Amino acid sequence: GEQFKSYVDILSAHKYFRIPKDRINIFHGLIRQIEAEESNKEKDYINMEKFYLGQLLIMILRYREKEQTVKLSYSCQLAQDAAKYINANYNKELTLESMAEKYSVNADYFSKIFKKATGVGFSKYLNATRLSAAQEMLATTTVSITDVALECGFNDSNYFIQVFKKVHGMT
Repeated sequence: GEQFKSYVDILSAHKYFRIPKDRINIFHGLIRQIEAEESNKEKDYINMEKFYLGQLLIMILRYREKEQTVKLSYSCQLAQDAAKYINANYNKELTLESMAEKYSVNADYFSKIFKKATGVGFSKYLNATRLSAAQEMLATTTVSITDVALECGFNDSNYFIQVFKKVHGMT
């Protein structure tokens, strides 16, 4: 309840962190445990989900604290700032070229450092951010698919449907 809310509040202020490669399996394992509990729905499964979620949140907080003491390189800082900008402005016209221009670097360099820092390319990150917002709108409003696509930064509802289907396997 309140314990998780305080963790989420802290994490909301610092959404990005890097999981060390030697620890990624621990994170994946906890997520798989939560998914298994949700799928099996055995006795007290909600308590088990909360337990695993608590472990996950504490680990994330620990990595965030460690990262805050480390000075990020210029390229990592640029990529982090760009990701924050995308998350706040996904509904606007964003291109690789416009982002590179915003950060006063060439597009190839921006693309390279963004992918290195985030693990995904600019277009994939942008589409994932837009799709996440679109999913939320589709689940909580009665706005048409075309309007959702436009409000989430997709200029073409057909492209939105194509991207949605590619990621989710359904329309």
